[in-house]
Amino acid sequence: MPDDALKLIVLARDQGPRVQDAWAELSAFLDEAEGVEVVAAAVTEDLGEPPPEADLVVVLGGDGAILRACRQLAATQRPILGVNLGRLGFLAELSLDEFRDNLAAIRDRQYRVIEHLMFECQHESSSGETETIIGLNEVALSAGASLTMLDVQLQIDGEDVTTFSGDGVIISSPVGSTAHSLSAGGPILRQDLQA
Repeated sequence: MPDDALKLIVLARDQGPRVQDAWAELSAFLDEAEGVEVVAAAVTEDLGEPPPEADLVVVLGGDGAILRACRQLAATQRPILGVNLGRLGFLAELSLDEFRDNLAAIRDRQYRVIEHLMFECQHESSSGETETIIGLNEVALSAGASLTMLDVQLQIDGEDVTTFSGDGVIISSPVGSTAHSLSAGGPILRQDLQA
């Protein structure tokens, strides 16, 4: 394989027939493609830590698969390309046929990387345990049972912002603004906005 070969990681974790059939088809196609090397494929389990070096991560599935990949690979800062096999394709814009048709351009690095704002959320429970999660779209904190209230102390970048009580809170990034924010009457933000 030439040194300038496009190194891919392929994620196809969904065990449903739609994703697994697409992976079988794509795997055979990529085996024959010139200038492309699949350095890792996670089909039944997560990638090892740390994941191998790659130029691009290809995710087969829908938006949920892309969100999982973003959380799993956040520290690597690798570009992620979604191939839409799910019902929602807001983040996964290419079909499998479009990916195949455009592979030569992708191999020649004729693509644009859009950097999305991601966030880290730390939740400290009343018992003092801290859980940290990484997200691309939104984070929701909910009381769970009806008629239950939460006391929330909100901090951003370690600075106290406010304290309030309620049944929950949803904090959305620009990517997540088309979901909960829009349905709650809030604004839709440009995905590339760093806000």
